[in-house]
Amino acid sequence: TNVDGMVTKVSLSKGEILFKSKLTPQSEFGSISAVTKEGMRAFSISAYKLLGVPGNLKEGDSVDVSASFSTDVFGVPTAGLILENVQVLAIGRSEESQLSLSGKKGKSYSLASVTLAIKPKDEGKMAFAVGQGNVILAVRPRADAAVVNPYSVGPDQIFNR
Repeated sequence: TNVDGMVTKVSLSKGEILFKSKLTPQSEFGSISAVTKEGMRAFSISAYKLLGVPGNLKEGDSVDVSASFSTDVFGVPTAGLILENVQVLAIGRSEESQLSLSGKKGKSYSLASVTLAIKPKDEGKMAFAVGQGNVILAVRPRADAAVVNPYSVGPDQIFNR
């Protein structure tokens, strides 16, 4: 296969086999639609709505998505797993200038957003979670495809009441 004019869609590890599915034309590089698989939707979450995002989260990682709400319809705090094995498409970072105690200027980067590949049927779940609660991402090991099935918990389950 000719790879001239192609760039990788995801970060590669040293010695990793390069498949055509990991490439995109240079002209589409940077376009989120270039890395979104057919039948999926790119859904971005602002960092201020995210809790517990690992600092080393990378494009191509898979995560489980949970949401927490201060109250449910019965006035009880609730949290739960809402989506499983979701691919991270992109990570937005904002650059900030810093001045160290020694007077040196530097730059730091903080998380600004995370874009996930979700099924169209899950857009409503994600929109509700982002709009009404907080979203928590848990990174899955690459080889873990086990399905736990979404669930929810409240104070009674956490504190064994």
